[in-house]
Amino acid sequence: MAKLPQTEEDMQQFLGDLLILASIPNESISDFATRLEGQKSFFQFKPFLREHIPSADAADAIGRLVINLEPESLPAVEDMLDSWRKELNDPQLLDDQSLEMLKQKLETLTQPTIRSIVRRLRKANDLMTATGNGITALTFICDARPVYNDDRTDINGFVPLATMKLFYDDPNGEQEVLELTMTPDDLDSIIERATNAREKLNVMQKKFSEFLPNGTGRNVV
Repeated sequence: MAKLPQTEEDMQQFLGDLLILASIPNESISDFATRLEGQKSFFQFKPFLREHIPSADAADAIGRLVINLEPESLPAVEDMLDSWRKELNDPQLLDDQSLEMLKQKLETLTQPTIRSIVRRLRKANDLMTATGNGITALTFICDARPVYNDDRTDINGFVPLATMKLFYDDPNGEQEVLELTMTPDDLDSIIERATNAREKLNVMQKKFSEFLPNGTGRNVV
């Protein structure tokens, strides 16, 4: 993040992430950075974090810092931490030694080799969303619609339906939702076509990997 967080909510999360980083032993961060540097081509960043960072909260915090921090922003971050400590006037929260170790960890996480890996992951992520809309969530709601008799005094039957809500981000970063109501036949058709698409992607990944190992781009976060 060449620019520090602007909103109060983002600032609180950023400071919380820094405190989590401060609580992790320096050796663990050095080991994590070494393993991250050893990654070739593309890889799944979130599972990598979960594998090498002890807790889910810590993994999320480290992930945000690795993805967003740039080396040129570190002096501003350090000034912000100094001001924050003076404001809180609580030396136990982040003492001088802890602060110095935190700065070292930040330098470790923003070294050039790691920034190069992050740029590669970002490029893959950007290519996935450069055209079209990127899916963020998918849910199904199943229900039945009653079929009444002509006098509307009784129910003669029902129609089973599935409503699919597809959440996505458009190229401008705005979140949208597409809602579709489908019969069982419609759903079967979608499952069949999705299965065919998955099989084609499997063949593509297998063939391409023969001459470009580990070349599959993944989401950054």
